Amino acid sequence: MWVFVDDSLKAEEEQDYLSRIETHPELGYAIENFHKKAHSFGTIALITNLEGLPASKIFGYFKSRVEIEQLIDTFKNTLKADKTYMRSDYSFEGWMFINYLSLVYYYKVYQQLLEKDLLSRYSPSDVLLYLSKYRRVKVSTHWVDLEIPKQTRKLIEILGLHIT
Repeated sequence: MWVFVDDSLKAEEEQDYLSRIETHPELGYAIENFHKKAHSFGTIALITNLEGLPASKIFGYFKSRVEIEQLIDTFKNTLKADKTYMRSDYSFEGWMFINYLSLVYYYKVYQQLLEKDLLSRYSPSDVLLYLSKYRRVKVSTHWVDLEIPKQTRKLIEILGLHIT
């Protein structure tokens, strides 16, 4: 059995608990309970049959597994790509390629939100929803932007997107 302390997870769990003291005191979140639980924040206990490996390697395996599960969750729930109705290998390969590109762009959006410290305000799904409201129409020979909702315009500016 291995017990790890992840400092970034610890800070995240502490912040989460402290914010719940303000927002959900009726659920038992209180500063006294925070102090009682503080020693357990950021700890991860793993039981494994991997013998003879260094702790850093085991922790790396755990972290990559969590990331893969998160990716699969995004694939299924956000992209709604857990079912295929393809009838040929070529169609299936095209479907998988499009979903792969979707995941790549999803995580590019995630990375931008992370870099700009916006994950507390927006999720990648929010960004996709807001940007889906951006519309253009072709009038005769040129493209015209339709009215862009205020929140979408604000998000485009915050992310520094250059839509042409």
